Amino acid sequence: MASRSVVPSRDLGLEWGLLFARYLLDSEELHYGYFTPDIPVKLANLPQAQKQHTDLILSHLPQSAQTVLDVGCGTGGLALRMAQRGCQVDCVAPDSTLLDCAQARLGDRARIFRERFEHFQGDRKYDAVVFSESFQYVPVDLALANIDRLLKPGGCLLICDFFKRQGKQGSPIGGGHKIHTFLEAAKQAGFEASTDLDITAQTAPTMTLVAEFLDKVGAPFWRMGVDYCTVAWPKSTRLVKWWFKQRLAKLDEKYFSGRRNAATFTEFKTYRLMLFERTADRKPAEAGTTKTAEPATA
Repeated sequence: MASRSVVPSRDLGLEWGLLFARYLLDSEELHYGYFTPDIPVKLANLPQAQKQHTDLILSHLPQSAQTVLDVGCGTGGLALRMAQRGCQVDCVAPDSTLLDCAQARLGDRARIFRERFEHFQGDRKYDAVVFSESFQYVPVDLALANIDRLLKPGGCLLICDFFKRQGKQGSPIGGGHKIHTFLEAAKQAGFEASTDLDITAQTAPTMTLVAEFLDKVGAPFWRMGVDYCTVAWPKSTRLVKWWFKQRLAKLDEKYFSGRRNAATFTEFKTYRLMLFERTADRKPAEAGTTKTAEPATA
């Protein structure tokens, strides 16, 4: 594997998150949790909520799906569960430390391809293509075209990810395609949703935990660091503050303004689990259904 000379800021954040999860939660997972009313919204309960998130995905993966492509597999947790279920699993994701973790975790139970999905050619067709919090990183048109090429006749697309609510601007939480734009593109590409489950209420509490961490740990640590630098290197610190004034202000607003929370997430994002079939593969009797999950308490 080629060495990575520059780590993208997004990947660096994920790697820090993995260290945090490993040493404070004894967990290898980085994705949102699925909080049901029986799970109090506490940091110690995040691994249990994350397991429920994976359980939910697996419960909607058709039993007939034997060959599965896990796109953006993270640290390999979902891929491992699918392999344990008996699926032949391939994973594709850009080269990263997280993918190294997935490789070590999965061993020979899954094949791993280190490249972007939009460039992935593959050497076989799949019963299912699965995106768990990774669809947002792939251009919609390129993703749908490659999915169509990689699926077997009768195959399905399963997406569990958050999207931007249409018409909402100024979100302090980045990421996600516009939901209505995506659904229209999927329809035009010949994909029809047989399941569309809104789980925003169950995943938003994860942002409550993020907000608490930033408020109690992140912000004090950041400000102590700035204060220390101001005392130790006053001239250099003033110069850095002036030179990066706009960037530092944006960082402070994004992470330490208190706006990254469950309420803001719910206002600007919609988290969906969607199972798609290609229209040409479907029988007339197989009508699509739209569901809303039972609300969770935050």
